[in-house]
Amino acid sequence: MVIAGVAIIISRLSKDDLREGKFIMKIAFLASFRESSVGGESRVALELAEMMAQYGHDVVYICPSEKTGYAPHPNGLNRFYLACLGDGEVVMANVSGKHLRQLTQFLDEFQPDIIHTHTYLLIGVVGQAWALRHNVPFIYTAHELPTKLSDFAQGYPIAKWTKRTFLFKAIVRAFYWHCSAVVAINQSALNDLRELGYVGNLFQICNGRDLNRLNACPLPSREMPKRQLMFIGHIIPRKNQEYLVEAMRYLPSHYELKLVGYIGHHGYHDELLQKVEHYGLKNVEFTGRIDPKIIPEKLTDAHVFVSASVLEVQSLVVIEALAAGKPVVGLSNQTIDEFVDDSCGAVLPKNASCQVFAETVMRVAEAQDYELLCLSARQKVQKHNWDTVIAETISAYQTCLTNKPTQPRKRSFMIRAYSGMTSFITGIVYWVAKRAK
Repeated sequence: MVIAGVAIIISRLSKDDLREGKFIMKIAFLASFRESSVGGESRVALELAEMMAQYGHDVVYICPSEKTGYAPHPNGLNRFYLACLGDGEVVMANVSGKHLRQLTQFLDEFQPDIIHTHTYLLIGVVGQAWALRHNVPFIYTAHELPTKLSDFAQGYPIAKWTKRTFLFKAIVRAFYWHCSAVVAINQSALNDLRELGYVGNLFQICNGRDLNRLNACPLPSREMPKRQLMFIGHIIPRKNQEYLVEAMRYLPSHYELKLVGYIGHHGYHDELLQKVEHYGLKNVEFTGRIDPKIIPEKLTDAHVFVSASVLEVQSLVVIEALAAGKPVVGLSNQTIDEFVDDSCGAVLPKNASCQVFAETVMRVAEAQDYELLCLSARQKVQKHNWDTVIAETISAYQTCLTNKPTQPRKRSFMIRAYSGMTSFITGIVYWVAKRAK
């Protein structure tokens, strides 16, 4: 079994590769968001794929886009795009009809050694079905807590359906049970997977970031007349920006709050604007969506990064803020608890009042040892360098390849039902969308 697994890789190695101990693999990455998305899931998936390509592996990144088709890159990351339904930040990939056939035909031609998905919906299920049929290791990186999926969908109609529907929960379990391995990005995710009852291969691999670029951000000075507070992320109920707006009522006028991010829930955004107007807050600004590539530059002027989200797994922007030398003040959640303490900011209980939050922000921003807080912040996230993350990911791939079953696994009834259901639903949605045009 081990010999058979390793042979797949060795067949593609040159003598120099073998001498240097390199393993050259064909890897297909799957994501449910456009590659331009600012969300953490899509950013990690795309950047991991790019890094794997830079390390010499043959990589293709599969995600929604305007049209279906293959976009080869001679010296970088190849793409396979699936036409999407909708034109917002969050879109549905069309995996019905000819689009599904095109995707499966492409996988047949590409013949990946590994399929690594960052989504359990639509594209992810199609990729899993192909992997099971061809006896290819299928790895899933969990960007959510599977026992709390309805909480991650807070503010959207689907939240109630995911919470109350037995079928949905059964499908999620079936998806996990058909994975060759699952990657947990921190201890909280690992614990949640165990609570779910997952007993397959588990790897704890954190999200990687470009620490060199983030570490190069200049540290802010406490001598500046203004104190800029910053939040970066989708404007949605789960992120709890309402709390941050409320907290600004208790801060002096020289404190400014910049809320940077895509408006993912327009009704919620309207409520926030009404609060800002009602309280007469002239020091709260919604900057809108930004290109993720300029986040380091955006963080430059921030004195304190603030977060009121009570549910995260491993927030990229918190990691980036710390790496950029920005103290963090936030309500207790999986990310804040993992990184932040008195040496680089403050963690408050979920039920802390807005006034206490504001007072804590002032204490951090005005601290006599503010510069030390900034330096300490950078030290908290040093494990998130890409070299470490890539090495751990490749090790996980090798484990899956050397321990894969000798015979293809069959899809369970749940997976077959879900594959058919999603294909049927997206077909209907696509037909309705075309008729509307």
